Amino acid sequence: MKKLFLLIAVFVFSFSSYSQIKFYNDSTSVANFPEISFQINDRDPDLKIKSDFILRERLDQLEVIDSFSFIHLKDSLTYSNENKCILVMIETLGHSNRYEQLNTSLNAINSSLSRFINKGDKVKLVWFALRNAETKVLNDINPKFTDSIKEIKSYLNKFRLPDNDFTNKYVSDITGALIEGVEMLDKLDSNLPKAIILISEERNNKYAQVSTTSAIAKARENGVVINTIKYNRFKDEQFSIPTLSQGTYGERFVLSQSLGNQRVNNKKKSEIENSVLKISKNLVKRSKGNNYEFSFLTQNDIKNGKNYDIQVEVTDSGEHVEELSYRAPGNWIIAQFQKNLILSIIISIIFIALIIILVLKIYKSYKEKALARENEILDQRKNTELQQVEIDKQNKEIDRIKNEESERKRIEAEKKKKEAESVLIKKMLQNGNFPILKVIEGGNSKTYEVNKPSFAVGRSSNNDLTINNPHISGNHFTIYFDGNNYSLNDVGSTNGTLVNGIIYKGGSGSINLNDGDIIEVTEITIVFYK
Repeated sequence: MKKLFLLIAVFVFSFSSYSQIKFYNDSTSVANFPEISFQINDRDPDLKIKSDFILRERLDQLEVIDSFSFIHLKDSLTYSNENKCILVMIETLGHSNRYEQLNTSLNAINSSLSRFINKGDKVKLVWFALRNAETKVLNDINPKFTDSIKEIKSYLNKFRLPDNDFTNKYVSDITGALIEGVEMLDKLDSNLPKAIILISEERNNKYAQVSTTSAIAKARENGVVINTIKYNRFKDEQFSIPTLSQGTYGERFVLSQSLGNQRVNNKKKSEIENSVLKISKNLVKRSKGNNYEFSFLTQNDIKNGKNYDIQVEVTDSGEHVEELSYRAPGNWIIAQFQKNLILSIIISIIFIALIIILVLKIYKSYKEKALARENEILDQRKNTELQQVEIDKQNKEIDRIKNEESERKRIEAEKKKKEAESVLIKKMLQNGNFPILKVIEGGNSKTYEVNKPSFAVGRSSNNDLTINNPHISGNHFTIYFDGNNYSLNDVGSTNGTLVNGIIYKGGSGSINLNDGDIIEVTEITIVFYK
């Protein structure tokens, strides 16, 4: 009686939660408002019709949407050559009544590997019996998920079932093994559709620590599809738990009945191979389900920018309802125009008039401030110009005073120079006459008085004695009288100056001149007479 109650509960759970839908929120569109469109994904691999759905819209209260359009969206996930991830779980019991099941299942999988594994798939084989002392049910046949048929066959051919207290029983822990299988797939770093192929007798037993309901819920939570192949011994029929595949969108195959007394049942081996092939072809589709698009005209066509809720209920799922929100286009202002056009226009005109008046006042204030600022700038400019005129006037007065002072100093210096020169000239005349320079050039000679304390000689016309000869520098040498003696100083001539046969150049210092000294500049001879 207890087992019957459990079986009924499992069936109720399975059918009441069969459809598992979700919205694609980014697919909701109000582009053609008041028409609303959205898409959903239904994990149920079997196509639904329009009557399988009930749509409701929440306005003041939830109201059923009487008319809506409905289409099925076909996509590439329906094709059987898509890659997938498969965990093959084989019930392996060493009890004498289960030898046929063990050998037949292992032989069937070994011979069918090349038929259901494609390049890029991820496949792993595991075996299970009862939970061992380490609280573990699943055991690896091949250690990792792979698409290498050769590698899997190698491990499968080496497999030997251990003979212990956990493998020699008549039953296994199917639901515990499924929980571990789902967790193993969930930990696998892969975005491929994930599924389990369970080959077992589907027989409940007293050792199971997890209910079938929990195993189904775990698989659905992690998006794992459970496909079952029931080995089907005659006397185990009444103990079966057939809802695992139905509750997780998988497929269920029941093999032909047998007594289980053969070493390998070739008929059932072929049935297992064909079942695995069918499961692998439909696996991607059953993992992804179907996409549907809905559209309807909302009863609230006001464009107010508010959020509204939509509910979708699948009629075969009991209480399973999903809800999404959409935002109506527009805003509060647009909504007011829709509700009361004339009043909204009048209010808008008044509002626009107030805005115009406010803008004009702001503009007038701005112009007044701008004019005041402009006048302030003009006044500042005038003040600056007046200040500059005053500064220029002061600068001119300062320049005049400086020039007068400079001129005064120049005149005073000139006066002092002349007075000093006058004193030196009187001393120069104490002997009666000024010294004489006799210039001999070629066969001609001329005499010149040295009538100044500083007497310059050169080719340039600004000298006291100008000698027009290309070998003489513009300013060649100067004769100085210091109040007692006369001296000659070469002022940087090109060819230098010879005095009594000794050459002097600028920077060589000065040489005292005595009566009769001979000064030579190339072919010109100058005799100094005191």
